[in-house]
Amino acid sequence: MNITVTAPTINTVLAIAAIVTAAILLFAFIKRLISLIAITLCMLIMYAGYLYFSGQRIPLTKKEILVHGIEQMNKIKTEGGIDIDSILKEPKKER
Repeated sequence: MNITVTAPTINTVLAIAAIVTAAILLFAFIKRLISLIAITLCMLIMYAGYLYFSGQRIPLTKKEILVHGIEQMNKIKTEGGIDIDSILKEPKKER
C-alpha cells in the first residue's frame, strides 16, 4: 500500500494521468446530472402548462397533490367504464 500512496508523488506523469482521468470522470458525471435535471425541469414546466391551460389549479403542497391524485383516480374509476372493485373481488379462475 505504501507504493500506491507514494507512486503518484514520485512519478509526475502518473500523477498528471490520474488527475486528468479523475477530471474526465467528474465532467461526465456532472454532464449527465445536468441533463437529468434539465429533463425533469422541462417535464415539470410542461405539467404546469397543462394544468394552466386546462383550467385546473396547480397543487402547491403535498396534501393538495395527494388530494388531486385521489380525485383523478376516482374520476377514472367512475368514468372509465370498468368497475375496478368488481374486478378485484372477482374469484380467481383455475387454469
